[in-house]
Amino acid sequence: MQLASDPVALLLQPYIPVAEAIGGTPPRSIFESVEGGERDEQCASAADGSWECLLDAAGRIKTIFLFGDKGCVFPYGLANGMSQVEVTARLGAPTSSRSELHDALLGPYGAAARWDNPDYCLHAEYGVDAGGLKMLTFMLPENAPKSA
Repeated sequence: MQLASDPVALLLQPYIPVAEAIGGTPPRSIFESVEGGERDEQCASAADGSWECLLDAAGRIKTIFLFGDKGCVFPYGLANGMSQVEVTARLGAPTSSRSELHDALLGPYGAAARWDNPDYCLHAEYGVDAGGLKMLTFMLPENAPKSA
């Protein structure tokens, strides 16, 4: 079983029982600053770094990051390096999108698009300078940022 074959089916699944089947590392804690202090979250990844998962407090998968530039195979016939036009042809028009932008502190960001569905959101990130598809993020709707 590969996580990338059907990431949506793994959302909200307990990570520990599927970790071996998808070739994942043991979960590790990360600390993230939030209003009112810090909270403990867990993440896990493929040994080769081709994907990562964020887990909720109960250890269920809430967000899945697939990294095409690190060798992850994408679902839905998508492939690393595909253009925005090719991705849209496969997935339909996105719910929201953003053009490339440049942050004075962090540098350039490639374009992005998001498809909102009742049970999950799919976010696609592209490389800078009209670079192709490089990352897909599958997440629960409540974990999706307000904009792409």
